[in-house]
Amino acid sequence: MTDIANEYRNKGYGKIMIAEAERLGKEPGCIFAHTSTFTYQSPEFYKRMDYEIFAVNDEYPEDIKQFFFKKKL
Repeated sequence: MTDIANEYRNKGYGKIMIAEAERLGKEPGCIFAHTSTFTYQSPEFYKRMDYEIFAVNDEYPEDIKQFFFKKKL
């Protein structure tokens, strides 16, 4: 997944895209979703969408962390 351009942020598009991906996943019987993001991207967005952190990679330089999220569908 690529980063969302600033002109499209805070307009609800990300929430719509995640909800649709989750809906499409549920149709064939998926029971959870997972994704990852970095400190400089959008970890708070995924928390607001009820994803929970299940792992963190903190071995990047400059205090960058990679967060791994999951959500039961």
